[in-house]
Amino acid sequence: ISLWNATGDLIGTRVTDETGWYAFEDLPTGPYRLQETNPEGYDISTTPDEVEVVLEGPMPVEVHFGDMV
Repeated sequence: ISLWNATGDLIGTRVTDETGWYAFEDLPTGPYRLQETNPEGYDISTTPDEVEVVLEGPMPVEVHFGDMV
């Protein structure tokens, strides 16, 4: 999972754990774009591979991606 800020700078990347969990922490408020790279062997996305999110405070935002073999 890649995280990009509003100006297009890559903020960081994460590899999900075996349950699909990932996290980016201590981010300032503002708009971001999350981009998923399909796991090896999963050729069909059941959700968009890119999602725009806006952080508006300390509450977490959850974004789930889906893929199929």
